[in-house]
Amino acid sequence: MASTEKVSLSMEHDALVLARRAAAIEGVSLSAYMSRLARRHAWASERPRLTTAQQADVDVALAKLDEQELFGDGQGHRAAG
Repeated sequence: MASTEKVSLSMEHDALVLARRAAAIEGVSLSAYMSRLARRHAWASERPRLTTAQQADVDVALAKLDEQELFGDGQGHRAAG
């Protein structure tokens, strides 16, 4: 599992409410949900600069990370920190 770092951030109230609701629906902590969201957004921003093969590699890597978060160590519903 990826290492974690504790950070503090500010969010608009409505965005936080939506993120909490989405995390609950997915059955993960808010931290895990935000980590996944940030990772996917960052890769989506990079996608236009990647070759088709690199894009496929990223898709596989993201799927593996999602799987590890959910099932990897039996603690998948909580982010460290």
